[in-house]
Amino acid sequence: MNILKRAVLVALAVLLVFASLSFGATAAGETGTIGLVFTADIDAGLYPGEIVTVTLNISTNYYCTGMRWPVMFSSRIFELVTIDEDNPGNVQAFGSLAVAGSSLTSADATGETEVHSGAYNSTNYGCLLIQWLGQSNNGRLNYYYEPTGANCITFQLRIKDAPATTSGDIIVPTTSAYKSLFYYQGTSDPENAVVYVIDEANLTVTCTKETVNCYRTVAALIPRINTDTIIDNERGYIYGLTKVASENTAIYSESDFAQYVSTEGGATYTIQKNSLQTCSTGAVVSVFDARGNLINTYTVVLFGDVDGDGRCDFSDANLVLGASMNEYSFSWFENVWDDAQFLACDVTGDNIVTSDDYGPVLMWASTPLGYINQKHVSTNFFVEYE
Repeated sequence: MNILKRAVLVALAVLLVFASLSFGATAAGETGTIGLVFTADIDAGLYPGEIVTVTLNISTNYYCTGMRWPVMFSSRIFELVTIDEDNPGNVQAFGSLAVAGSSLTSADATGETEVHSGAYNSTNYGCLLIQWLGQSNNGRLNYYYEPTGANCITFQLRIKDAPATTSGDIIVPTTSAYKSLFYYQGTSDPENAVVYVIDEANLTVTCTKETVNCYRTVAALIPRINTDTIIDNERGYIYGLTKVASENTAIYSESDFAQYVSTEGGATYTIQKNSLQTCSTGAVVSVFDARGNLINTYTVVLFGDVDGDGRCDFSDANLVLGASMNEYSFSWFENVWDDAQFLACDVTGDNIVTSDDYGPVLMWASTPLGYINQKHVSTNFFVEYE
């Protein structure tokens, strides 16, 4: 598989290889055969908003002086990257075509009803028409002649912000309804600039489509359904770890923590346990996208578990009492959001640590039949089991 790394934004590149574009052209220009093979390096899928740079590798064994073809793409996923009205798809010529003094035009044919037929209807597919014409240079007509092929045209597609599905196709259609969209001309002798056109009735086209995968959402860590989990992207904390209708608030292991969070968009996460080797207060959660790129880091906070041993006891109560009297035992700051352990003292959620926080923690340490409310939505900070 040929690999073309993404060069724009965080996009991966799709490599479309016209691996066998060969013509049996006669002086009359009546016959021609085309083979189109697509390959792509999409190991982990693309994300909404990312740009795909499509590269066309074209090979021909005769002196081609002009060519045109339609490229269909799934409009439920892709949209054209348009630089201006004259350049939909951001089509560019380079390499052999550019050196030959080529002219390249493109047209967004998505809205033209005559280019959509059958399976490639305008509801599901957009269409880009690409045309290359050799220019006259000192009486000699420039041509394209690359029997082994060369990368020579690129255009760009963008993954929509809200893809309607998770996979889509890029293809050159080969049904008879599309033959009028294909146009190939050439010359037997570049010196005399005599050009002939291959009759569409005698043009045989074969094509292998490429399916591209994408995610409908960006990679992210999200709260698990039916929990009160808060994933604070602004401050970088994860808290609210009280399962709905559950009395178990201890968080020791990765499996305990996994009850509260999930992922989307192909994201994964790892947990670095705190100094007491639990996944409670002070543990660090690193989130990665499907390609292994770090996208976010969070610190776990379990209100009432200040020392991070996964439970609330008299040690935590003493730490909260000390914090309420400005006797900081950790690297605390005036703002409780500046330190995970200081924040864990603020069980009342009023952004300060006072005796009002000490009381609920002392009750939790003294009463096995209860837990600290992690939601911060009422004055009932200590909850007794029913």
